[in-house]
Amino acid sequence: MKRLMQRNKQVKDQLDNNIKSKKQEFIDTVKEDVQHFKREKEDQKELLEYQKREEYLRNTSKKQMIKNNQKEAVEKRERDVEEKKLNAKRQLIEKITRENQMRIEKEQRVAELEREELNLIQNLQNTQLLQKAAYDELEKALETNDGEF
Repeated sequence: MKRLMQRNKQVKDQLDNNIKSKKQEFIDTVKEDVQHFKREKEDQKELLEYQKREEYLRNTSKKQMIKNNQKEAVEKRERDVEEKKLNAKRQLIEKITRENQMRIEKEQRVAELEREELNLIQNLQNTQLLQKAAYDELEKALETNDGEF
């Protein structure tokens, strides 16, 4: 009996130890699971924060790119307007230059024609003087001849 009691006590102690051991294993497993869950939750939180930062950076980058594109478009329009103004100014200068050149050529032609006219007038005057002198001589000759008759 004593032996049987001892044996029962041993079995009971062993069962208690097994139960304690299993219970401790279960507690350790639960603790590990909780720790794992906490780490996973923390990792997910960090991932979410990372994704939010990435989204913010993407949005900021897109916003800046849009601003840059708008600024470039405005600058291009301004350059185009300036280029058109310069072309118009250049064409106006070319037109004025052509017109001035034509005016100078016409003025030179007029001056040349005036010189020719003066020469012709002078030649006409010289011819008239010669004709008058010849007429005067003819008259004198006729008067002289009239006196002889």
